[in-house]
This record gives sequence, C-alpha cells and structure tokens, in this order.
Amino acid sequence: MLESLLSGPETFTKESIRDILNEDLYTSDGTGLPKEISCLDPSVPEVVRLPSGKLRYGERRSPSQRRDILVQLCNDFLQSVRDSKSHYSHLDHAFSKTLTCNFLAHGKAPHDEIVEGAFRFLSRLPAYPPEIEFGKQQVVAESFSKEYFFGNMQTNLAKANEPSSAWQSLQVVKAVNKNIIRMALQITANSLREMRNQYSEELFGFVDLTAELFQIGCEMASQENDIKHKHLWFVVCSFLWTSWQRSVMLFFWTVLDFDIRLGFSYNDVQSLFSGRVPINLTEDVHLRHEQTNLKASAMCNWAYELLKSDRASLTKDFRRFHERYAKVFGDRGPRCIQGDSPNHFGLCDGKTAKNCKRFQGSESKDQSQHDSTCRGNCRPLRWNETSYRQIQGIRAVCLTVSGDDKLQYCAVSENTLAISHVWAHGQGGRPDDSGLNSCLHERYVRVSKEFGCDSYWMDTPCIPSDKVLRHEAIMKINEVFATSKVTLVVDRDLMDINVDGQIPVEVRESLLATLLVCDWNIRAWTLLEGMRGRESLHLLCQNNKITSVKDNLEVVMTEGSIDVATLFLAAQHLIPHRHQVLQKMNERDPLPESELQKCNQCFLQHRECDMTKPACSQCISLGKLCHYRGTAPQTYVRKLLEANYLLDAGGFISIEEAASLMHHRHATKERDELFVWSQLCSNDAFDEPEELIRSIGHSMINTSFLVSSAPRIEGKRGWSWAPRSPSPLINDDTLGVYYPYDNYKGARGHITEEGLRAEWLIYIVKRPHKGMGKVRKLGFRLTNNSARSPICEEIAKPHFNQFKWVALLRPADGTNIGNIPLSYRGIATGPLCVVVVSNDKVSWEWKGVREIAATEKLPDFAKEEILLI
Repeated sequence: MLESLLSGPETFTKESIRDILNEDLYTSDGTGLPKEISCLDPSVPEVVRLPSGKLRYGERRSPSQRRDILVQLCNDFLQSVRDSKSHYSHLDHAFSKTLTCNFLAHGKAPHDEIVEGAFRFLSRLPAYPPEIEFGKQQVVAESFSKEYFFGNMQTNLAKANEPSSAWQSLQVVKAVNKNIIRMALQITANSLREMRNQYSEELFGFVDLTAELFQIGCEMASQENDIKHKHLWFVVCSFLWTSWQRSVMLFFWTVLDFDIRLGFSYNDVQSLFSGRVPINLTEDVHLRHEQTNLKASAMCNWAYELLKSDRASLTKDFRRFHERYAKVFGDRGPRCIQGDSPNHFGLCDGKTAKNCKRFQGSESKDQSQHDSTCRGNCRPLRWNETSYRQIQGIRAVCLTVSGDDKLQYCAVSENTLAISHVWAHGQGGRPDDSGLNSCLHERYVRVSKEFGCDSYWMDTPCIPSDKVLRHEAIMKINEVFATSKVTLVVDRDLMDINVDGQIPVEVRESLLATLLVCDWNIRAWTLLEGMRGRESLHLLCQNNKITSVKDNLEVVMTEGSIDVATLFLAAQHLIPHRHQVLQKMNERDPLPESELQKCNQCFLQHRECDMTKPACSQCISLGKLCHYRGTAPQTYVRKLLEANYLLDAGGFISIEEAASLMHHRHATKERDELFVWSQLCSNDAFDEPEELIRSIGHSMINTSFLVSSAPRIEGKRGWSWAPRSPSPLINDDTLGVYYPYDNYKGARGHITEEGLRAEWLIYIVKRPHKGMGKVRKLGFRLTNNSARSPICEEIAKPHFNQFKWVALLRPADGTNIGNIPLSYRGIATGPLCVVVVSNDKVSWEWKGVREIAATEKLPDFAKEEILLI
C-alpha cells in the first residue's frame, strides 16, 4: 500500500518549515513590493541597477543561450553530489537558487497557521514518486555509496531483488527539498489570505523549469560512459524527477482548487496546458514499473487509456488511484469481451473502442432491470400518448401515474430531476414498447422528492420511438440538462459503492476513481449530459443513496490524497461552469452596471488580438485585466468572472476541445457523434460537419487538431482536410488509429472559399521523370542542398500514378518562429505526418496520416503557408 509523506528528520518537520518561512520573509528595502515567489527564467538576463537608480534590462536570450544556462545548472548539480556524505544539503542548496521568495510581501497571515497548513499539505503527498531507472541500471548497484541512502542500506545494496526498497530510501527521493516546502508555504499563505484568485505564473515557471532540467540531466547522463559518473547523474535526475512530481501535484492542486471554488472555464485550459514542458521518458530513462500490475481486472483498458492519455495525467502516477479502485472492485473479473461461456469474460486491449464489447454490441435488449429493493415482479408502466402529445415543449415524467398504469407527462422546468444513465445497463425500456418497470419509476420519484423536484426526465421514458417526436426530444437534450435542478448519474459500478452514513475519505476517493473509468464517463451522450448538468451533479450509489460529486471532491481536496484529487482535472467538464458560479455570486452581491461595462470593454479590447496572439489570451486567463490590477481579491475575481462571461457564457467549447473530449467517448451511430459534437459547441444542431466547423470555428481551426485518423469529408472541393467525425469511427479497421488532441500552440488555419490556408512544416517530393531511377526531393527554399529522405520517398511513391507532387506535413508551433514541430500527445512510437498530394504545387489534397518509425531519421522541414482543398 502506498503511504503518504510522513514527517520526520529525514523528510520534513514543522521546525524545518518554520525555518524556511522565517528565512524567506519579506523585508522592505524601499524599492517597492517584489513578487512573493519568483522563478528563475534562463531566457531573461539579470536586471542591473545603475548608480542613477535606473534599471538596465538586457536582451532576451536565444534558445541556445537558454540551454547553455540549464546545462551549467545541471553540471552544478552534478558537482554538488560528488561528496556522498553532504550530497543532499549541497544539491538542495544549489536547486533552491531557482526560486526567490519574499513571503507575505502582499499581505500578512498568522505564521503558525501557515506552517501548520503547509505541514498538513505536504503530508497528503505520496511518500515517494514512481521509480525510474537508467536503461537496465537499478538503484541497488553495489557501487553506490551507502551515504546516498537513509538508514543502513548495506543489506539492500547487496540484493538485486529489492530495488524498490533502495529507491524509497534514497535521500534525494525521500526528503522534501526547500523549493517544494516553499511551494506549500506560498499556496497555504494565499489560501489563508483568500488570495487564490488566479494561477501563479511563477509556479507555472517552476514546474516547467524543473522538467527542463530533468530532461537535460537525462540527456547528459545518457552521454556519460563512466559508471561512477552515471551513478552521480542518477542521483541528480532522481532528485529532479522527485521535485517535478511533487511540484506538478501541488500546482495542479491550486488549479483544481480554483476551479472548484470559482467554476471551471475552458478558457483556462489554454494557459494551463499550452506551455507545459512534458517529461518524455525513453529507453535510457524510464519508469521501472508501468503500474499495470496494480490495475484491477475489472477496469476496462479502453477506459483506463482515456485517463492515461489525458493532459492532466502529466505525472503518470496512478498508484493510489489503482489502490482506491481495487478496494471496491479488486475481487471482480473483466467484463469487456465475452468468452467461451456466458460467465467468462476477458479484457479488451485498450487500443480501439471496437475491441471492447462494452461499446460494440453493448446495446442491452433486456431493458427491464429492476431496483435493488424489487423482487422482479413489479408491473411495467407504459406511456400515455395523449398526455405526452398534450404537452407543449420538452416533456418530463410526472411523479404520479394514472389509474391504468400509464406514465403522465408535464413540461420540463427548473424543478426537474434529469437522469443520465448508460443505455447498456438496462435502466428501463421505452414506455411505448416494453414499458418502464414501476420499481424504477418509484425510485426516481423518491429521489425527485428528496431534492424538491416535481418531475424527472430520462431518455427511455421521454424519447418515444416515433421519428418526429424522437427528433423533437433529442434536439432539446441540451436544454433539459442545462436547466434541470439536479442531474443524477446512474452507473452500475457507482451503484456498488456504499456511501451510507458518514463517508470515510478513502471511500470518497474510491468513488472519484470509479467515476473516472466507469461506463458512464466513456460515452458520448453521457459526456454531453454531464457537461450540461454539471451545476448540480449527483451520483446514485448503493441502496439508492445519493451523494454530490462536488461535495466528495471538496472533501478529498481538503482531507484526502493530493495525487487522487488532482487526477480529477481529467474530468474538469464535470465541475460547475464559471458562468454558473458567476450568476450565483451576482445574485448575492451584484456589481454596478457601470463597472461591468468598463470591465467588458477592457476584455473585448484584449480579446480582439486573442485570435492571433496566444500570449495575449494567456494574460487574460491569468487575470491581467488592466483596469483592475491591484484591487481587492474578491472584487478582482468577480470582475475576472464577468469578463469570462463574454467568451463562453453558455459553457460551450471549441470544436477542437470537443473532439478531444470525444476521442475515447463514442456514440454507436456516426450521425449521433456529429450531433453530440455540435451540442458540445452550441445549442445548434448541424446536418453537415463543414457547417459545424465553419460556424463554430469562426472560419479558423487549429492545425494540430487535424492530425488524426478521423474520417474526412469526401466529394466536396475545399474540404478534404476536414474531419466529418470528431474521432476515428468505432468500426474503423485501419491499422494505427490516431485520436485527435488539441494543442493550443498549434498554428491556426483560415477556412476560405477555396479551402484551408495554414502554415505547416512541409517536405515535398517530386515525381521522377521517366527514365530516372531515383525520386528527387524538392522543398520550399530548400531545393538543391536539401537532404534526401528514403522514408519520405517511400511514402510518396504510391501516389505518383496520379499526382506529380507529394508532401509530408507536420503541425507548426504558432507561438514560435522556429521550425520545431509539435509532438503528438496520443499513442504513437514515432512522429505523425500528414500526407498531401498535388499536380500544381499550389493546392493540396489530404490523403491521410502516417506514423514514422522512431528509428527513421526525418529531414528538415520548411515552414510555409499552403492551401489544402
């Protein structure tokens, strides 16, 4: 069982926390208030104060100069660990220089409360991060000095079969360094002063700087041949890996805390993830255990892959998540694939939805499930067609039935309970067909009354089979869940968890872990329903007990394991939307109209350049509205929320973000996927994908999002590049299925009458003339001295029967003037390239996506604007 950090002389104590706070307290020097915490930026030179008192700023350093500074820092770290007896104190001191602190410069708070809060905060982190190793080298190598470990490690060092014990005892892994304690102090101080009004840019920077240092340290270690030096590098990299793991969790906690208190907005996702430096583990440096041995057999691999691939799963630390899930389902077998006998099931491979029968062929023909309190002999209730047709607008089920056992209908209102369930779990057939079991109706009547609702809506009794009525009802699903008083999630796994009485924190953690991988969370329709009903989302659990998602999350955030809590960033779409929170705040304490107009004008002025300057939009999401710098935190946040209202007041998201959310959440019919995709972005339903893309995207689209194997629009000139579905179809048999991911740094293309004009990184191959045995390569501005590429020529060759030119494209970084391609975040061992063809080298037609083996060397790609038709 994974333990949390325990205080002590080897890790941290209240005394050590207090010493760091006192050492870094702000002392005025008469030159103005500094930042309370600031991170070293190797791109920015030191500011020199001249004798006149003026400040002199140097030019921003180039990427190569920046890297030189990081390399020097890593070399300093290496030197600090040569003396094994004092290696930790020297390394901690060297690393501490990357942060500068002036605690409480912007407001006071009781020191004892800050220390106590930081102490409790650190105690909720994992005791140690997942273990890494260099190639086949393990921590137990005999040449390691025992001084690098806590306690008497002589026995463990001699046993190659106990590497994990040695890993946990490494001083650089077990101890909590000064910068991590500083982060905990700053977060706690902000919380006590109610200054949690925005994400900290400096914490952003520190997380990324630590990641960069780790990556460079690993590169330098891989070039080291001397085994003793390699061991020293291992100590340094283990220290940086541990620091990065803990800093990410602390930072993500502040993000989730902000979202829970003030509501979530997808505007924040850009600032949260666009600049993150990923940790790319390789064969040289990798996790020693992939944690698959911890996964319970009952957990679907497809559902688990959704969680693992989410951008919030940055640390890849799922150990406690697996423990909490296994606590409830550890004794159960898999349910993905039917075996030779009715009671025998196997696991899917997690590669495509088609391989999991919980999706393909999962439609339950037996929709006559009964409540757990029912013996199975209750009467079915059928619809009253007359009652249904008499209601104008959206119909809900009344809490009373007619004397002839027919459901009565009324209009949906703000006092309606909306029920979101998995069809395959058999929550009752259509009342115009097999009927709804009366025990289920009675269950939802009880729940409705518990929340003060006067009706309930569920698709099975409220969407008839009649085509006209069915279409009318489906078109109003957004409105149903957005206006309902409560949304109730019904999933068979959640219904197996006991939440009766005082719920222990561990059970709440199990509940959240289950929610992340249950069937309900990996369906397209329930994704839509959950997003629209997130203001008051509740879970139906064992014995029909109800519990609030937000209440459970708040308890885990304040009392539970930070590593479990922060995984819920993978389900931010289930957190109440910021505009919903804003409305409630304004009802309690409305802002004057004059103030709102001033704030909105400022926001609109900034948003005008949002489309072309990502840095500007990042400033907005960080709260830098010029009229309100320096105001009281509560007022400042209120105005920030008002400004966000203008951007996504309805809780809708971009087509790119919607497709990213749907990449592991399928509907069984392709037309349903287009409908859900549309409804995530607006209240409009589009019959054709090009209408959705042009309308919602405002004639712009992120090119990195296009790099997927989603099917494309066919037979319409100018649209060969455009996906007709948000992700590869569930029945896609193509080898190598690549799901869409939205990278906010991707260059944005302009949708024109001719096609898509966008900047890409491109490599062009020209069809050889007759009699020429070799294919020659031509690239924009690189025609004569460009390197040949056998792999590119091989990919191009099959297209030369019809086309003169073949090009490979890679998405360009829209925030960078260099030619560095953006990496694909999904499952791929090598880079992905788009294949396009042309006969005039002016307009290009999309032909699909190809994965290039990691062992293949790609040539340089040139950055150019091209037209895709």
